[in-house]
Amino acid sequence: MFINSKSFSGLLRGFLAGLLPVAGAGCSSGQDASVNESASSAQEAVVAPPPSVLAGNSNYWITAANPNARTGLPITGLNVAVAVTQDLQIPNGLSIQLNGWSAPTSNVVWQQYGFSVTPPSLGWGIENWPTPAYRTQLGLPAGGSLNFPASLEPNLPVLPRAGALPAGYVLDIVFHNDANGNITGTTYQVTDSCGVTSSVGPVNIVGTSLVPSGAQGTIPASALAPIYALQLNLVNMPGSTIVFSSGAGTITYSASEPLYVSNHQPSWTAAQGVVTGENSTIAYSELSSTPSSTIVQQFGNSNAGLVSAAACDWSTSVHPFDSVVAGSDGDGTPLMPCHGSYGGNSVQVGKTRADWNFCDISFGGSEQHVSPYETLVAAWANETNGAVPSNALQFGTDGAGGPPLYPCRALLNGDGYQLGKVRPGFAGCDIPYGGAELTSASYQVLTTSLPLLPVGVTSAPPPTSAAAGGNAAIIGGYDTDGAPLYVCQALFDGGLVPGKTRSNWTACHVSWGGQEQVVSSYNVLVPKFETPEFLPQPFNGGEDTNGSPLGICRTSYQNSEQVGKYLSNGNCNFGFGGTEISVSPGESQALLF
Repeated sequence: MFINSKSFSGLLRGFLAGLLPVAGAGCSSGQDASVNESASSAQEAVVAPPPSVLAGNSNYWITAANPNARTGLPITGLNVAVAVTQDLQIPNGLSIQLNGWSAPTSNVVWQQYGFSVTPPSLGWGIENWPTPAYRTQLGLPAGGSLNFPASLEPNLPVLPRAGALPAGYVLDIVFHNDANGNITGTTYQVTDSCGVTSSVGPVNIVGTSLVPSGAQGTIPASALAPIYALQLNLVNMPGSTIVFSSGAGTITYSASEPLYVSNHQPSWTAAQGVVTGENSTIAYSELSSTPSSTIVQQFGNSNAGLVSAAACDWSTSVHPFDSVVAGSDGDGTPLMPCHGSYGGNSVQVGKTRADWNFCDISFGGSEQHVSPYETLVAAWANETNGAVPSNALQFGTDGAGGPPLYPCRALLNGDGYQLGKVRPGFAGCDIPYGGAELTSASYQVLTTSLPLLPVGVTSAPPPTSAAAGGNAAIIGGYDTDGAPLYVCQALFDGGLVPGKTRSNWTACHVSWGGQEQVVSSYNVLVPKFETPEFLPQPFNGGEDTNGSPLGICRTSYQNSEQVGKYLSNGNCNFGFGGTEISVSPGESQALLF
């Protein structure tokens, strides 16, 4: 996965050194101030002298022993997390490498663990280098290393779009140790911008086949080694050139013991003078010299942060059950807003439907099909035991003037993804079902940032079509038979209570007093599509090649309600019949706040 180099050649001397502010230690080292030193001066952050270059393949060395001590110590309980705070624009990909230097007596002297980020693909890897004598003992080819192909484990999730690692993502490497401090394996975790975590591992070193490394048998226990010092490097993928136009984030190092930072490789580590052969222009912040079991370091560059985060109101599922319906095709099939990368670093807005596996966009005068893509949905967040996130959408009250109620949904014993109500103090999501009020301790709460409107309905089914400019109700779940369930609210016992309805019902079903209640006069939530007027505030659906935001629009066209991108000049552009159709301001609607 990675390439080894024995020199610092190619470094951009002085590039971006000191660009980012000093990052203090994440927590106290647990050491007391001396009797002659005030507490305030003991806690003051002193900048550790940085390497001559603090970018790319030149970062601080992190150790468990004082770098100036006579001997080193194993770093144990190590966890290194890279959190993206501003979209990383990396059209050629990015290699996140944790490079580890072993004890001088180890059979494996240099260790690499990391992620390969080539959006939309995301992979992991391990590659460790033995001494020449141990390489011969294992039967490896000359110059060979111990490789761990990703095919040995399940794949990591696909990123939402090409060329970028979105803000909100956290990539985490968790290390496992034996009683001697040797690294026995790793777990790779990816948390997306909606808080959903996927993991691979633990990937154990001992017992892994040597065939991918060019030898026979399996890796023995004698190949285990501790990490005495490490560097985290954000560099180019092997064989490619880094293109990093914008972005920023943090690197969090944590371990069981206090960690030191150093601007030079300690003498008590193996593989003296070895660094990674890949490089980049990604700069790192200076760090405090105070030892700490948690250290946080910033990274980025001078023009970071042009593209907004990938919101949780977009789903990477090809056909999410809760897609927002915004239009209708000529054959009556619902059209849903979508977006995908196209034309360099742009994120173009378009339309999709249930029988397509692409996002249909307009660009440069033509109609294009983009994949992978994301579909517009209303965001929900995982919670348990009555908890409600701070960004939850209030949609009712518990009695007249009572505390707020929030829509929730839960998988109910194989009986569908049911909708209900929740608030702090409840045991969970209270769901109307089978005439009773059932409670699920694990559930999701509606947290969408979409501009929505309540629409009243009386003794009639909810609106489910967006044909002819209509507004389709927001789908929140599905019933036992797979039919969509729509978020609704109804007045009961003095308060507006969130509940559920479906296309063949003429009422909103809510839970109250241990029972399922049916109310014929109710409200549903619909997306707020309106004709833009003076200084409109559109929902941000993407970004054009010139950096201007793209909204979501719809317009009537040839017996259909087409969905497209709302431009900064007020035009609504969409793909149709192989070409790009542009509708003038005032002749379309946009999703507006």
